[in-house]
Amino acid sequence: MAETVPGPSEFESVDNSREYGYLGVDPTVLIAFSPLKADIYIRLSADKFVKVLRAGDAFGADEVQKYRNDKKLKVLYLSEADINVLITKIDEGLDEALKAPGGPAPAQVASLHTATHSLIHDVGDQIGITKEIQQVTKKQIQATIASIKHDWRVSTFLKELSKEGGYLAWHSLSLSYLACL
Repeated sequence: MAETVPGPSEFESVDNSREYGYLGVDPTVLIAFSPLKADIYIRLSADKFVKVLRAGDAFGADEVQKYRNDKKLKVLYLSEADINVLITKIDEGLDEALKAPGGPAPAQVASLHTATHSLIHDVGDQIGITKEIQQVTKKQIQATIASIKHDWRVSTFLKELSKEGGYLAWHSLSLSYLACL
């Protein structure tokens, strides 16, 4: 299995794609949603978007490598109507983590944290912080705290989070864990 490709476009802003009905997301975010729950597009010109992946397709580190490194695309696009599909998927994953016997697993929390953080960053910049995004953020905090209560070994969490990639998400979660020590 290929490793996650590090270095998402966390500090790059997404352009005016919303006025055409699309929202840009970092390709690494989509790994958490495999198989994809929505169609994925690339942008060919200011107003031309082409579907490159269909709902149901697998999306992993190899696809991130293909689009980010080989094709030099820092952003993939979803129909604005489909963004709630991703938010719902994160929400369901957080609910599952919170209900897990013995508390959420560090790997699961790290994966969800990276997806949540990146999605909030990418989508929040484009459509604002909606009620759904606020709800997912609150659940992510609850899952992080619950995970800390069940396993205080910071190294476990940091190790899992570093596998996911993304400095901003790693930094955010690391500070949360260290603050609780």
